[in-house]
Amino acid sequence: MTTREDFLAELTDVLELEPDACMDDEFRDYDEWDSLMFLSMVTHLRDSYGLELTPELFETIDTWEDIYNKLPQ
Repeated sequence: MTTREDFLAELTDVLELEPDACMDDEFRDYDEWDSLMFLSMVTHLRDSYGLELTPELFETIDTWEDIYNKLPQ
C-alpha cells in the first residue's frame, strides 16, 4: 500500500498544490478548489488507486487523510 507521504506527494503534483500541503488539510478550503481540481482528483484516485469517488462517498470526506483511509487495501 502507498504510504501517506507518497499519497500526498502524488496529489500535490497531480493537483498542482503547494508543497506544504498536509494530510489534515480540508481540501475544499483551498483557494484553488474548483470543479477542474475535483475532476482531476476523481480521475487520479480512480486510475491510480481504484477508488471510485461517488457522490455519497464524497460527502463523507473532508481531508486528504479521509481519502487515504478510503483507499482499497
